[in-house]
Amino acid sequence: MIKQDLNKAVFTLKSIINKAGTILYVVHDNEGEWQFLNGEPVSLQDMMIVSLQQIIDIDNTVLQILDLKMGHTANRKNTISKWEITESGK
Repeated sequence: MIKQDLNKAVFTLKSIINKAGTILYVVHDNEGEWQFLNGEPVSLQDMMIVSLQQIIDIDNTVLQILDLKMGHTANRKNTISKWEITESGK
């Protein structure tokens, strides 16, 4: 069962929405905001705000980490790799 609001606004990259990029790095920051990124350096021009449901529709493997605690990150090498969870700043 998903405990997150599927209409919640989250940050991601245009390349992920356009399916030219892959979600490899996820941040659930201390304020409760989510970022679904590709693990590369990011510029503000690359960012978009979308719903959590849009992210799930693009890559449903993020369902595995929607219980990620605030202040933690999840990353993986590719879409078939297991998510590795770490506390932000460590």
